[in-house]
Amino acid sequence: MEKISLIIKDLEEKSGKEWLGLQKQTEDRLDSLIWYLDHPKMQESPKLVEEIVDLYYAAKSSNFVKMEGIIRKLDQLTIKFSKEGAVKKRKIAESHAVKGEQVIYEKAIVEFIKKVDDYLNSTSGNSLPEKTKKSLITFLGFLNHPDLIKKTALFDEMKDKYDKTEELDFLSMQTFDDMLNMCDIKLGAITDEMKTFKSPEQRKKELDEAWGEFEAEKEKFQAKLNNLESEREAIKAEREKIETERSQINLDRENLLKEQEEFKVKNDNLKQNLQQYEVKNENLKQDRARMETERENLKLTQENLQIKKENIDAKQEKLDRELEKLKTG
Repeated sequence: MEKISLIIKDLEEKSGKEWLGLQKQTEDRLDSLIWYLDHPKMQESPKLVEEIVDLYYAAKSSNFVKMEGIIRKLDQLTIKFSKEGAVKKRKIAESHAVKGEQVIYEKAIVEFIKKVDDYLNSTSGNSLPEKTKKSLITFLGFLNHPDLIKKTALFDEMKDKYDKTEELDFLSMQTFDDMLNMCDIKLGAITDEMKTFKSPEQRKKELDEAWGEFEAEKEKFQAKLNNLESEREAIKAEREKIETERSQINLDRENLLKEQEEFKVKNDNLKQNLQQYEVKNENLKQDRARMETERENLKLTQENLQIKKENIDAKQEKLDRELEKLKTG
């Protein structure tokens, strides 16, 4: 029963590439197998289990394209098991169909868009008639429609119509174009945002324009770089000028300090000379005072001598008179 468990796990996870873009009807049928494989009576029929296992892996190897064996076996299982069980089976199948469906379809749509876009840009796509290419470009627009993810059955139909038209090498486009009209009714008009296809010429033009813009930006950048280089050189020259001025300022400051030191020495010498001058001046004042005193003393002495002289002269005159009297007497 390990094989049954592996198949049930495979059906529940739906993680393989085989599930991408799978038609909803096919997916529902595969989900129906879960209930049958998990049925208690299935353990009683080893041969039936082997048949289902072989049919499942055969269908899986064809990416679930060849489903005839499984479809016939599901019909047999519906008859084999009770009606009540069939109702239960449908409920379980519906729950599993919803699980992970949106994620699977999102991946399927993205991969399908890439497939169509790659084909249009291939040699075969470029050689298609313009009307056919226009239809395929419109088809791409509908694949980009945001509402398509909500209409999985429509996507399945779109993919199916594309695959069938591709098998005919896109020589018969009537059915395909009818499908496009149906998409327009169910999804609505295609906006500019949905028109993602670009021809090789458009891509080359855009690439050339982008390259031109890049070159223009490159030139602008180079001009800015040159301006920055010029500014850098100017700043460097200004810095060198400032360094020279600072060196001159330092030299001037050193000279000023030296002059200040010399001035201080001179000032100290002047102060010392001034002190000496003040001492000399004081001495001169004292000498002048002393000389003044001596002159006063000398004047007094002279006056005294004059008085003494006058006294002597008076005495001499008196003596002379007395002597004269003695001579005459």
